Amino acid sequence: MNQLHRMFLLASLCAAPLLAGCGQDEAPPGPRPEFQYKLEANAKDVAGEPVPGLPVIVTIDDEEPQTIGYTDQQGKFLAAIQSVDRARVTLAIGPTEIYQIVEGGMVEDQLSLRLEGQGLMASSVRVDAKVRSKQVDYLIWFSIDCGERTQPVDCEALPIELDGEIIATTDPSGRAHFVHTGLPGDKLTFTINNDVESEDGELTQMIPSNPTYDLELDNTSQVYVFKDSFAGPVPVKGKRPKRKAKRKKRRHTKAKRVKKPAATDVVSNTPSAKPKPKPKAKPKPKAKPTAKPKPKPKPESKPKPESKPKPKPKKKKDYGGREDVIELF
Repeated sequence: MNQLHRMFLLASLCAAPLLAGCGQDEAPPGPRPEFQYKLEANAKDVAGEPVPGLPVIVTIDDEEPQTIGYTDQQGKFLAAIQSVDRARVTLAIGPTEIYQIVEGGMVEDQLSLRLEGQGLMASSVRVDAKVRSKQVDYLIWFSIDCGERTQPVDCEALPIELDGEIIATTDPSGRAHFVHTGLPGDKLTFTINNDVESEDGELTQMIPSNPTYDLELDNTSQVYVFKDSFAGPVPVKGKRPKRKAKRKKRRHTKAKRVKKPAATDVVSNTPSAKPKPKPKAKPKPKAKPTAKPKPKPKPESKPKPESKPKPKPKKKKDYGGREDVIELF
C-alpha cells in the first residue's frame, strides 16, 4: 500500500504542470457584457412651466462628466446609454447663465439588472429639477423734445435700436416705452437714429446726431427714463438715408383781409410802388339793328251805356216848426 501511495503522489506531481499549461500564463478574463440603460431628465420653473435648453450631464464611475443633450420645449430629455451592470451613474441638470437650480437637479444611482420573464431587464435613471430664472423685467422710457426750429414730425417715428435691432419707435409726441428682460449687471447701449430724408430727397439729421444712451441693469426691477432735446435738422452730404420721413401736412391758413386806408387815414411818406394802370377793355362790337316787331291791333272797345243822372234830393222847407203843413205841387 505504501508503494501504491507513493506512485499516486508522483502521478499527481507530474500532472500538475500539465494542467497548469505546462508553465504558461493563464488567459485574461473576457470583457464584461454591456446593457442598455434608459435616462430621463425633467426641468420646470417655480411656476411649473417647462424650461427648455438646460444641459443634461452624466458621469459613469470615475469617468469625466459629459453633456449628452439638452431639454426640449417640454422641458424633457430622453436617452439611453450602454454600460455594464453595477456601474455607478450620476445624472444631473446643469445651470445656465439665465437659470439657477433651486430644487433637485442631480441623482446618483447604480445600474442594475433584474430577471423579468425569460430575459433580463435593465434599470433606468431619472432626475427632476426645479429652476428659477435670473432675469429681471425693466421698464425703459424715452422722451424726446424737439426745439423751436424743428417740426413735430421730426421727432415722430424715430427708431430706437439695441445691438443693431429696432426695438421701439417714438410716437407723434416723441415718446416711447418698452419692457426689457435681462440679467442684473448687463450693460446695454441704446441708439436713436435721427437721420431723416426730406421730401426733395435731401438727407438731414438732428443735433445731436444718432445719440447713444448707456445703461447697466440693477439687481432688482427698475424704471429707467431717458430725456433728450433735438435741434436742427441740418443737411448731411455723402450719406444715404436710413429711413424715410413722413410727409409733412401742409397747414392751410385763412388769408387775412387788409383794411384799405380811408380818406382820413394818415398816409406814410415812404415812397410806394405806383399801381399799374389797368388795361383798357376792348369796346364790344355793336349789335346789328333788328327789325322791330309790328304792334298787334288793339281790340275794339264796346261803348259803355249812358248812365242816368241821379235826382238830387229836395230840401225840406221850414214852416216855423209846424209839422202838419203839406206842401202841394
